[in-house]
Amino acid sequence: MMASAYAKLIYMPRPVSNRRKMDVGHRAKQFAPFAALRGFEESVRKKEILYEPRKELSEEKKQELD
Repeated sequence: MMASAYAKLIYMPRPVSNRRKMDVGHRAKQFAPFAALRGFEESVRKKEILYEPRKELSEEKKQELD
């Protein structure tokens, strides 16, 4: 029942566009990321906190500190 309702649509030819295809170089420029906020990345990097891994002390150093 369902197949017969859509039989016309299933076998219709696919529509063809009349427009020219965009040049690959222009297409790449269109989808390339852009800097909407100038200096934003730099200011975020300045505020970034860099952590260093904890250094393990030897038993001698631990005794010395105690």
